[in-house]
Amino acid sequence: ADVLNQKIFDMFAQVQTLSQQINAYFVAGDKPQALAAAETAGVLKAGAEEYAAKDLQQQAIAAKE
Repeated sequence: ADVLNQKIFDMFAQVQTLSQQINAYFVAGDKPQALAAAETAGVLKAGAEEYAAKDLQQQAIAAKE
């Protein structure tokens, strides 16, 4: 549960960073923040895919038991 809570906390922190980067781009026209937002989105996507794969693996193990 602690590991899951930490992963969720980390993802929410990344979503907050992404939101700030997007706002900086659209509100202030800060183009480097748009590139940073794209990178942050990629990190979030990779993390979500990794979490989903682990979850499927755990479900498969539980189904065999």
